[in-house]
Amino acid sequence: MKHPASRAFHARWQAMRQRTGEPANAARDVAPQLVSHRFAVADAAGDHALCEVGIGLRTLIGPDAEGRPFPALFAPRSRSGIADLLAVVTEEALPTVAGIAARAGRRRVALELTLLPPIGPQAPAGDLSGLMVPLTVQRNAPTLTALILISWRHLHPPPGPLPPRALRKISIAPGVMLYEGLT
Repeated sequence: MKHPASRAFHARWQAMRQRTGEPANAARDVAPQLVSHRFAVADAAGDHALCEVGIGLRTLIGPDAEGRPFPALFAPRSRSGIADLLAVVTEEALPTVAGIAARAGRRRVALELTLLPPIGPQAPAGDLSGLMVPLTVQRNAPTLTALILISWRHLHPPPGPLPPRALRKISIAPGVMLYEGLT
């Protein structure tokens, strides 16, 4: 992660997970310094609607962002990629960081997108938390258009106990042993 806000957002999510074992939606319980660029996506498996969009992010992507499908913010060629990322984050519970390019008038702007899955019984299935911050300072910039997914990286799964596995040892020939893992 390049931006300090992205690192802080992920660190807070990790701390919540380690403290309780099952964090709620990180966008709903976020540190005050991160509120401006945070968002939540409701029903990421369905229409991917944006909800709880921060003021700083509304300035970047437009004041009418809340309620719109998140992939609709992106150029048509990037929409399926963003929808796939949302599916991976929610279904596989893998935190993801992505590089985004956008246009602000005649200038190109680089952004960092952080997507975090909610884990726990109180988090609605399919919801996820996000943070989208510009990597350069924007002053009096017009609304960003033509967002393009440039790159992404899935973060390692958070450390935690693995589910127990049962091993069955089978002797198939003298000196040859087969181990079969059962879940």
